[in-house]
Amino acid sequence: MTLEAANPYINATVTASAGSGKTYTLVSRIVRILLEGADPGGILALTFTRKAAGEMQQRLTERLHQLATIADDKLDAELDSLGLQPGDSYRARARELYEFHQYCDYPVRTLTFHSFCQDILARFPLEADVPPGFDLLESSSLLIQQAQEALFSEAALNMNGPLATNLQSLMTATDSLFNLRKSLDSFLDHRSDWWAFTEDQDDPCDYAIKVLSEKLEFDPDADLVKQFFSDKNRQLIENFSRLLVLNPTNTNINTANRIATCLSAKEFNEEVFKELSLCFLTKDGNPRSIKASKKHQEKLGEELSTFEDLVEIIPAKILDTLDKINKKKTFELNRLWYRCGEHYI
Repeated sequence: MTLEAANPYINATVTASAGSGKTYTLVSRIVRILLEGADPGGILALTFTRKAAGEMQQRLTERLHQLATIADDKLDAELDSLGLQPGDSYRARARELYEFHQYCDYPVRTLTFHSFCQDILARFPLEADVPPGFDLLESSSLLIQQAQEALFSEAALNMNGPLATNLQSLMTATDSLFNLRKSLDSFLDHRSDWWAFTEDQDDPCDYAIKVLSEKLEFDPDADLVKQFFSDKNRQLIENFSRLLVLNPTNTNINTANRIATCLSAKEFNEEVFKELSLCFLTKDGNPRSIKASKKHQEKLGEELSTFEDLVEIIPAKILDTLDKINKKKTFELNRLWYRCGEHYI
C-alpha cells in the first residue's frame, strides 16, 4: 500500500484505521515528491489538529535527516523501500534534501484545515467579504454569553410570544434551565452542519421540521391515543376482557376491572392509555405472558384461538402506539430545538 500511495505520479486515496501507518505513508509520499525534484514550497499537507500537523512536520524532518546521514547501503535500501531504483542522482538528492529543506525560503507546509482556510481568507479578504487584517478569536465564550443574554432578554420582552413559548417548552422537555443552555450550546457547536443542511432554504426551521417528519414516517398532527381507542380496537379489548373472566381468578378479575375502567373513561388521553398498557405489558415494556390454563381452555372452547390471537394482537397495537408516541416526543423536542437554536445562532 505504501509504495503505491507514495507514488507522486498518481492520485491516491488511502482509508485505514488508527495506528495503521497513514502518517508514515503520507510522509513517504512527500519524501518521494522531494526526491523527484519538486520545490518544497509547492507541497502542502493538511490534517485536522495542530498536534497532528506538528507530528507530520517532525516526522518529515526526521526522515530527511535519516536520508542525509545513514550509510550508503542503508540509503539504497531506504530508496528501494520508497519504490525508487537507487542511482547516483537519487543518492545525491537524498543526501542534500535535509539541509536544503532546513534553509530554503519556503519549506513544506503541514497545516490544519482551519489554518489553511484562514490563510485563504487573509489573502483574499475583499472577495470573502471579511475585514482586511482580521484577527481570529481564540475563545468565543464572551460571544456565547452575550448571545444567550440577548436571546433570553428578547424572550422576556414578549412572554407570550413564540420565542418565549418555545424556550419554556424546551426547558420543560429538557427538565431544567441548565439542560436548556446545554442543548442551545450543542446546537451552536453544530451550526456548520445546520447551515450545510438548510442551505438555500427560505425557512431553515420549516425545512428541517418537514425532513424530520418524513424521516420518522410520522404525522405530527395525528392524535395517536385517539387512534388507538378506535371503535375496532375497543371492541377487541372488550372481547379479550370477556374471554379473560371466563376463568374468574383474582388476577383475571382485577385485570378485567382495570380494562373496564379505562374503556369507560370520559376522555381517552395518555394517562388512560398508560393504565391500559400496564394490563398487557410489563414494567420493562415487554408483552405479559398470558396463557390459558387447561381449565380456562375448556371454558373458552372454540373461542380459544380467538383468545390466543388477542393476546398477540392487542400488545402489538399498544407497542406500535408507544413507538409512535416516542416518535412524536422526539419530533416535538427537535422542533423546539430547531426553532430556539436557529434563533440563538
